Amino acid sequence: MEENERKPIFTNIFVPGAKYDKQVYWRLQWIRHLLILLFSLGSLGYIIYNFIRLVQWSKYTGQPIYGETLFWICLACFALYTYLIVRVFIGASVFSKREQKRRREMYGTEQFEIEASFFDDKIDFQNLVSRALTHPSYSVFRSLFETKDLFLLVTREKQVYMLAKDGFEGTDAAGFRRFMDEKCPNAKRRWK
Repeated sequence: MEENERKPIFTNIFVPGAKYDKQVYWRLQWIRHLLILLFSLGSLGYIIYNFIRLVQWSKYTGQPIYGETLFWICLACFALYTYLIVRVFIGASVFSKREQKRRREMYGTEQFEIEASFFDDKIDFQNLVSRALTHPSYSVFRSLFETKDLFLLVTREKQVYMLAKDGFEGTDAAGFRRFMDEKCPNAKRRWK
């Protein structure tokens, strides 16, 4: 039987969009957000520590704390936390817009479909607009993630393949999880 005539075990149709971009952003960038949070808490602790030292110094020397010093401390805190909040929470929107722009440039449209056909030895991912086809084997996947609406398959080269949970034909989300557990026993999993 020729390669093109093989029947897949099941298929998945995925239509990328802004709704999915934000889920991918939060799922794949969680370590960055954790580091920003730790930096924020450390900075706040440092600022509070120095403020307490300033108050103690003022009591010891009998000199008042000038309003200008408090102003600069408050301004530094406000600027730091405003930047971090913008960086973390608005970052998802920026990522989504960048992805939409990239899709427009590559395919001439933001909306296209990707069909994934699952076989015993590989997965065929085909962009139905450009007709581009990739067919990774199951052994290349190092991580398997699940979000509210997606499954994310991450390769060793950090390429991400996305599958819509509601896009399966021939199986469902639970069946897909079991199938991937069998086909990728060494991959890290974060199923919901």
